[in-house]
Amino acid sequence: MCATMSVDELLIDSWATLEPTLLTHMAEHAKPAGINVIDVNIPRKPEPPLQHKARYEARARTKKEFELGKEAEAKQKNARAAAKSAALQRTEVKHIETEALQKRQKVEDETRLATAKAEAAAIKVRADAKLYAAQKEAEGHAKLLTENYLKFRSIMSLENSNASKIIVPMDAKVFVSSGNAAATAAAASASSTNM
Repeated sequence: MCATMSVDELLIDSWATLEPTLLTHMAEHAKPAGINVIDVNIPRKPEPPLQHKARYEARARTKKEFELGKEAEAKQKNARAAAKSAALQRTEVKHIETEALQKRQKVEDETRLATAKAEAAAIKVRADAKLYAAQKEAEGHAKLLTENYLKFRSIMSLENSNASKIIVPMDAKVFVSSGNAAATAAAASASSTNM
């Protein structure tokens, strides 16, 4: 297995997985012979030959830089994802706040509208009540305007006037002249109806 790898592949690329790979490879080849391989242990990493040492170190540095670059790229990617997630959360929070504000405004508007409708209904009820009272009063006044009521009012006005009070029998015609022609006419009318 190791014969098919170059020194660079063995010492740089595959060293971290060499023990498990060797264990699997040796167990497969030893099983037909009845040998059971339990573990493979490579105590330390061997030094590369001198002619390969400079190239090995350069390649190890390149691999380390590549790994560091990949790690930095992964950190940047994670940072971008975190920033994007935070931006999405801020947008979602703002959207939720906007919806809550719209709902609160709608409730306030509906409350104001309901209050205005209730006030308008109360004003209408009061106006209807006043109209009803005025109509009933007008109907009452219309019922009062009878001939007998008018005669009664004219007698009452005569009584309240400045004319002197005179008691006259029912069959007599009396004319009072105290300068009040309306009182005189009312008295004459009253006395004529009483006959």
